[in-house]
Amino acid sequence: MTIGQLIKKHCEDNQITQREFADKVGMTHVAISRLVQYNDKLPSIPYIKNIAKALGLTYMGLIIEHYATWEDGR
Repeated sequence: MTIGQLIKKHCEDNQITQREFADKVGMTHVAISRLVQYNDKLPSIPYIKNIAKALGLTYMGLIIEHYATWEDGR
């Protein structure tokens, strides 16, 4: 799954909004929405680390998951 797909699943599974997730990781809800909807440009490393922590993943685990999916064209 891409980072956006992982965020979407996390929000659905935990019944939180993307805005609440954004607040949790220190990003704007617009930036999170763009990640979820468009798989837009990845945020900077500190934000990726915050996202990984919120998703219960390591930084490298999140990066590997994202790029493995992206390369497969999913």
